[in-house]
Amino acid sequence: AQDIAGAGVGVMSMGMGAAKVLAKASYNNIKGNKGDKGDLKELKDDDLASILLHSVESPVTTFVNYFKIRNIDFSITEDGARALAKASIQRHLGVRGLKSLLFNILSDEMYALDTHQIIIDKDYVEMKTA
Repeated sequence: AQDIAGAGVGVMSMGMGAAKVLAKASYNNIKGNKGDKGDLKELKDDDLASILLHSVESPVTTFVNYFKIRNIDFSITEDGARALAKASIQRHLGVRGLKSLLFNILSDEMYALDTHQIIIDKDYVEMKTA
């Protein structure tokens, strides 16, 4: 008999109804869908700021590359990242919304022809998100 997700119970030794329930439970367990959100932790502004500054898949990378191609120095300070994180939390955007928030904040600079340096700090974020 074949085991399902290491459950130690063979499919052949149980009825089809039980096999479907076990298969569904195994699928949900693999997917991380446990029916409740008890395992998820709410991200704080420091968590989101860390993602912005240190994550391999940070949304900042997109903008760094965009501005690098145009010979524009782009940087984001730690207090700027924290301010972006707070704005994201206030708008209930979370991690995925950071890229959208950055795009909205930087949309004017992305099309400006005379910009040579962009520094995202707390004051800049507060001015653009007000």
